[in-house]
Amino acid sequence: MKNNRFTAKIAKIPRRRESGQAMVMVLVLLVLGSLVLAPVLSLINNSLKNGQVYQQKTDENYAAKSGIEDATWQIRNDQLPSLFHSPDYEPYDYNTVWSYYLDEPVNGLMTNVSVQNIWLLKDIPVLSPSQARAIIESNKLMVTGDTVQTGIPLAGGSQISRYEAKYTYYPDDGEDLTVAAFGVWLPRGFSYYTDATHKSSLETSPISGHPVMVATSQWAGNQAVIWNYASPPHFDDFPSEGVLPVIMSFTFYFKCDDQTQPSLEPYAVPWIKTGNGLDYGIPYSWNADIKVYKVRSAVGETVVESYFAKSELRQLQQAIAGDYYATGNSNLSDSDGDHNRETWHDPSTAAVTGDNIPTDADVAYAFLYWSGWENENAATTIISDPSGGSGSWPWTAGSLWSIASGRFQGRGDPGGTTADRTLTAAGSLALAEYAYGTVTVSMELSRGGTLENSDALYYAISNNGGSTWSGNIQICYGNNVPGTFSFEVPKTYAKAGFMLRFYQTLDSSSEHIYINNLMVTATTPDTSVVFKINDGTGFKQVYLDASGEPKQGSQELNATRSQVLPNYSGSSPHGFSYSSFCDVTKLVRKYSQAPVDPAVNWPGYATYSVGGIYASASPEDEWAYANWSLIIIYTSPATQGHQLYLFDNFIYSNQNTSSGVNVDFDGDGEPGGYISGFIVPPRITGVAGVTVSNGGYGYTSAPTVTFVGNGTGAKATAEIANGKVTRIIVTNAGQGYTSPPSVILTGGGGGGAAAQALLDANAAKLTTYMGEGDVWYQNDYIAMNGVKLWDGTNTADNSKNNPDNVFNSTSLGLGSYDGIDIDTLGIDPPNGQYITWDSHILSPGDTYARIDMVTHTDIWNMIYIIISFRSETSMGGILSYRIINGMY
Repeated sequence: MKNNRFTAKIAKIPRRRESGQAMVMVLVLLVLGSLVLAPVLSLINNSLKNGQVYQQKTDENYAAKSGIEDATWQIRNDQLPSLFHSPDYEPYDYNTVWSYYLDEPVNGLMTNVSVQNIWLLKDIPVLSPSQARAIIESNKLMVTGDTVQTGIPLAGGSQISRYEAKYTYYPDDGEDLTVAAFGVWLPRGFSYYTDATHKSSLETSPISGHPVMVATSQWAGNQAVIWNYASPPHFDDFPSEGVLPVIMSFTFYFKCDDQTQPSLEPYAVPWIKTGNGLDYGIPYSWNADIKVYKVRSAVGETVVESYFAKSELRQLQQAIAGDYYATGNSNLSDSDGDHNRETWHDPSTAAVTGDNIPTDADVAYAFLYWSGWENENAATTIISDPSGGSGSWPWTAGSLWSIASGRFQGRGDPGGTTADRTLTAAGSLALAEYAYGTVTVSMELSRGGTLENSDALYYAISNNGGSTWSGNIQICYGNNVPGTFSFEVPKTYAKAGFMLRFYQTLDSSSEHIYINNLMVTATTPDTSVVFKINDGTGFKQVYLDASGEPKQGSQELNATRSQVLPNYSGSSPHGFSYSSFCDVTKLVRKYSQAPVDPAVNWPGYATYSVGGIYASASPEDEWAYANWSLIIIYTSPATQGHQLYLFDNFIYSNQNTSSGVNVDFDGDGEPGGYISGFIVPPRITGVAGVTVSNGGYGYTSAPTVTFVGNGTGAKATAEIANGKVTRIIVTNAGQGYTSPPSVILTGGGGGGAAAQALLDANAAKLTTYMGEGDVWYQNDYIAMNGVKLWDGTNTADNSKNNPDNVFNSTSLGLGSYDGIDIDTLGIDPPNGQYITWDSHILSPGDTYARIDMVTHTDIWNMIYIIISFRSETSMGGILSYRIINGMY
């Protein structure tokens, strides 16, 4: 019922008539729509086009940035020489622009990348590659620099820093270098600072008569500062230190433009313009360790341009890129406690494993040394006392020479010709067969009567049977006639035609000089050993054939170089010691264990055996020793960026029980010595290594390694065995870490592994190989730049706080027999702290180090010193970054 009523009610609604009003509205809307539709469609169309352009620009931008990132990787990892050809990449070419395309499209676009070396020396013409290389690689005038003080506060709350530029000059005789100008380039983000209080030391300590003018200007992306001299002063007018080399430095102040980080340090490039250096081959020089690259990445109309700085220590003199491990053992030891080494260990062995050298390493060089001591009976007598009438070496005597009582007698006379005063061997001696050893001429001397200072005795030698002679060399004069005299025949005279003559200037018949027991002897080294290598399948005896190729067989390994030194107890002869050397790189690379098969790298893992070293053990003598050492120098992604200096001049210490002996290390006639030819780099702030504290469990594949901390760029890979993480290898050290980053291990199907990152505390490490050190004699040490270094062992009178017995026949970590010291010395070697940055033994920019090797009672022989400086390539960050023709 209700529904019917509702329906009826609706049916009764009255109808209205249609009057056409809706049609009008529709027509109006159509007109308005026609006016609006075209612009709207156009807007939509434009929006679509703009979106496509925006997307294209975005794709180009990302592709161009990828080019910058790729170039950064190429530069950081030293790939430019292998990347660029036609022409080949040349680090000293500042004109060529090298380019390449990325291997794969990015966002479907091809990216072209170009790299150019940037010349930073303002107002100095760009040199040719050969000119620039000749200047830098001569090492004659080396320029370095580093920030020496940061955080110097200024009024208003800002801060400045002080920079030191250092100049190391090796002058030849007669050189008198003058200086026309000093300069420095500061990268973006840094600017030169000066005020009434903070001026460069060139201004605060001026050279009299040589006023200096300072000017700053925009240059190479930021700023150059130049100190010009209208009248060039002499290099030695500046405050300096040293004799050879001569080192001068000056300081100035700079400001970091980002005052939120006022302690940032620039990759600055100091240089010097000489006044007359063209005459010496050094018209200019600069800090070649800082290299700046202009990188340009182009995709379509978008170009990204950036400048990068890289700090990398240059290759200098005997420096070798890589790192090293030194091992070895003794073949002769003391087994009964009487301080005499009488027990042979022939052969002795030493192992090289993954604990010593990374698995991804490759042997670059392997050097084997062996050394021993022999008593006087081991010397070869070539001629014995010909003055006694044996006739084995006849002599021609002038009228003022005769044989009296079995001695050569020289008689004085106020007249007498040169021929009268000369005593000459009538025949020559064949000494060529003793080329590896040392030939010594010795004699006893005495006088008769009173001699004046004008009365002298000389000798001269010949290497060609008397056709030509050396100059006369004085033996003695006046009453200063020694009881004995000897001299070593120089290698250039130890030939088949060796001859000797004497000349005297006595001028009174009452004056006589006597020569007795004239002897020519040869001390010869052991020039071959039995060398074996066990790669895990048994020992194999190996050697190098006549062509230098590696062979396996019963032949002994021959030395390529040997050195012999006479030993003395005070002034009394006491046998001789020798050192022999052979480059065994080919043997180690061929016969040591390869980590994988087929081998792609050879880290040198093996047990090495050396036998057949000659030495005198009977009769027993406290000086007796026989030992060997192997140095393996290797390259590795985890250890790139070291510079090595190997010094292997054989040195004998002698002794002075009261005052001590500071061994003349460099042979300049002064106590101590210097190692030079390197440059200490800025402090390295990358991850040096990772130690595994817990291997975890159940890993089926190696987990990913991630570093989290206050630096950037560190990368590493993990290795597993039996489900555990066994080792983590750093593949990129990164930079900017002030504290060790956290190590996070993810993936691999396991869990529980933990590790700690390590920052490199060391500016350098130094290893010495010494023969015949004695633990029972104290008060001997090695110091670098005045700081005593510890060998890491606690022995008699020797500890971390008192390293006063480092020549103690104990080698940390080697487990060798006594009678050898192969020590990596430093502040705290057991904890991996050697020449640490914090010790300030070495500072950035140092180009030499003083070495003092002091002994009192102990006598020893130094076979080598090897020193490794950190110089890991590090990126200086983006100096500038801009996009050309791009959207931003």
